[in-house]
Amino acid sequence: MRSGTKKTRAFLARDRMGQKPLYYFVTADGAVAFASEIKALKVLAKGLSFPLKIRDQAIYDYLSFGIPEPWTIYDGVYCLKPGYWMRVNKTEMESRSYWTLTRLPKVEMSYQEAQECLRDLIRETVKLQLRSDVPLGVFLSGGMDSSVITYEASREIGSTLTAFTVATPGFETDESAIAKRTARDLGIRHQILDMKISPKDSIFQVVEHYDQPFSDSSAIPSMAISKLASNYVKVVLNGDGGDEVFGGYRRYVANRHFDLWGRYVPYFIWGLLGKVLGGCPGSRRSALGFLRRITRGSSQSPAMRFLTWTNDQLNDSDKRSWWIGKQQSPTEALIENKLKEISNYSWVDRQIELDRAFILPGLLVKMDMASMAASLEARSPFLDHKIVEFAALLPDSYKVGLKMGKRILRDAYSGLLSDDVTRGKKKGFEIPLYEWLTDDLKDLTTDALLNPNAMIYGYLDNTQVRLLAEQKTMRERNWAYLMYALLILELWLQKERKNIA
Repeated sequence: MRSGTKKTRAFLARDRMGQKPLYYFVTADGAVAFASEIKALKVLAKGLSFPLKIRDQAIYDYLSFGIPEPWTIYDGVYCLKPGYWMRVNKTEMESRSYWTLTRLPKVEMSYQEAQECLRDLIRETVKLQLRSDVPLGVFLSGGMDSSVITYEASREIGSTLTAFTVATPGFETDESAIAKRTARDLGIRHQILDMKISPKDSIFQVVEHYDQPFSDSSAIPSMAISKLASNYVKVVLNGDGGDEVFGGYRRYVANRHFDLWGRYVPYFIWGLLGKVLGGCPGSRRSALGFLRRITRGSSQSPAMRFLTWTNDQLNDSDKRSWWIGKQQSPTEALIENKLKEISNYSWVDRQIELDRAFILPGLLVKMDMASMAASLEARSPFLDHKIVEFAALLPDSYKVGLKMGKRILRDAYSGLLSDDVTRGKKKGFEIPLYEWLTDDLKDLTTDALLNPNAMIYGYLDNTQVRLLAEQKTMRERNWAYLMYALLILELWLQKERKNIA
């Protein structure tokens, strides 16, 4: 929209949880451009002579957990915040929140009553989101969240419902066998996609399609299953948001313990435990690997602890030896500012709220971009505002147990779904990333990151990158995630250079 002699006005709004992105920029002479994808904005930017320049702070933050909204990889290009509207006319631009999620005071109802209310809410929401004039299905990973959605959808649609599952045979994250049993128990159709795809081709597809550097490797199976499902249906329901709404990650359990007693343990004790456990073998997903990360994070400041307990990549102290460009603002400052807003929350609610602010937006963009690439509409019932608002007001003990997260969701569907589902450990919708990086993608990684002319060396110290590639540094961290993030960044920068040339 360009201001002129005529009265011009635009009103934009984004959904409450941010399931759909809305990007915009404003030119020096008052023209406003907006689109749901940055690639569309690039076309408008060219027509409006709006220069697109990479924002160094975005790359700096990306090394910790991604690019936080409302900023993007480009200077002057923003993403409207979830639950916000923006009004624009030829003289001014105004943006305000139209929906705010509160977590206090907690509801006063029995645990049994809460389970019944939750089932009713989920049933009502799924029924509403099943409305479609085109063929519809569900994504079924085998985990708790997608199984609940599939269960409720099967009650409404019956045996004609089709569920879609990605299988990674031979890897610990594979849940396809459980998904197959669930589909059989519910009497619905089931399509399984074996992860027999080219890792290298998949990497380039992610870089090509996602508008910004996107380091969540689950974008690969998300694109694969979206492509498969689009051959059968045009709309799919999924279980996205279940972990963030009901406290499903292991870090929520850690925060529950931290609330109860962990915060009373002196920092130096946590630090000592971290050093002792640091020399013990164990993968990141193992119990020992998780315990190492928890003890290390418990000895850190709340902002650093959030980074350690989530992606566990680079914090600001790491970046002092990695970053070679102009000094940037610490990523932890964003987290600290958010923590000030929610200082009266429990540590469980703080973790959930921080995830909603900094982690969930990326997960939602992942599915939106993956599904749109296949001309598929993805719907997430757990992110309906009624469910989110109800869950936010539940006591911590209802959501997060002392051993496992999503307590109320598991108990509400106990007996309706198999114990493999309701009592199973979370595995995640992931690819065998470490195996790929050390095998299928090893040559690509070496060529991209160890090339002396690599574009990331305009931002990062090449010695640190080389040591990381040789697994001589950051071994106690999320090595595979960090390596993948650097690979994606380098490939994205190369693509950007070609587009500019």
